[in-house]
Amino acid sequence: NKSLMLKLHDEISTIDHNNMYTLLSIKNLLNKNNLNEINGIIDKKIYELKKYKNIIYSGNPYFDQVFNREINNYCLLGKDIKIMCLISNSDFEINQLEMDYILDILKYLISISSVKPFTIDINDKLKFLNISFIFYSIKDIEKNKLTNLKKIYSTDKIKYQYTNNDHLICFKLIMETSL
Repeated sequence: NKSLMLKLHDEISTIDHNNMYTLLSIKNLLNKNNLNEINGIIDKKIYELKKYKNIIYSGNPYFDQVFNREINNYCLLGKDIKIMCLISNSDFEINQLEMDYILDILKYLISISSVKPFTIDINDKLKFLNISFIFYSIKDIEKNKLTNLKKIYSTDKIKYQYTNNDHLICFKLIMETSL
């Protein structure tokens, strides 16, 4: 977590420095009355700021940072992702292997999803973290792909189940958490 926080601090320092440079550039362009370039700079900054949007707040900094980064990448690619996050216990522990497994499942599911919204529901019950992915699929889930991922990330803490109803897939990851 310390290395993650240091990395975030460095990113924020870089953003502050870039913002100062941008404001000075805009001020200079205002003096020259060059509105087209100012508009271009502002559009570029808006695009960059979307990249750092915090979508998920579970209270667990590692989970939030890694999951938000992945979701933001898909949003920048034009994916329509809807998120609901209702976590009451933010003290859950998740290691890098478990997080990688969750992200690989997400990557696979997004690859088979159609253009319609992709919904992610994150909640906790007792000592379990539940992540549901609900989406319309352009093809069926390949059981071999899921089996291979399970072999790569052999963990007994994460289970999954899914249903397919007229191409509407509800894929649920259930992870036992340590408190």
